[in-house]
Amino acid sequence: MPTTVGRPTPRVAGTTTVAGTACRSVPASSGPPAGLPDQLLARFPAAFGGLVSTDCLTSAGRLVIDLYVVGDPTRIRSYLSSVSVSPNSRYSYVVRAARHSYSSALALQKEIETERAGLTKAGADVHETGIRVDATGPRVVVLVFPDTPVAQALLRRRFGTDTLTIVNSSGFARPDVSLSTP
Repeated sequence: MPTTVGRPTPRVAGTTTVAGTACRSVPASSGPPAGLPDQLLARFPAAFGGLVSTDCLTSAGRLVIDLYVVGDPTRIRSYLSSVSVSPNSRYSYVVRAARHSYSSALALQKEIETERAGLTKAGADVHETGIRVDATGPRVVVLVFPDTPVAQALLRRRFGTDTLTIVNSSGFARPDVSLSTP
């Protein structure tokens, strides 16, 4: 299971802005603790929505990680406190609301992959799928070509409007598309 992918918050004059946190920029190579997304997905499948590095350090030198949670974050916060809160911890977690869990995004991704042949026949030629975490939590990214109104409507009608990001895959090499996949 790969780590979720996210975008850093906007940079302004060499700094990164994270709501409620004064911080300074870090190299983009910094990320969440190895294996933590898998642990949270296994322990909290209905609540865990993903982790995204903000590429930001707090004034105490901790990397700020956005933690997306469906519903009450109490149990996940408690778990994180037990595994990562110490004077030597390198991470600070900011809880954000997610509309969907990462496990539901994985299930939807599998459903789309399973129905790929039928979708192509119906007018939505799906080239690749993946999962990304944005400001509302995990979304299934669907690369289609050509990206027509028919393909858009078919995918949104079949799989929902708030769970998908549909992208025109022209210009992407078919098997080499790099997205988070199970």
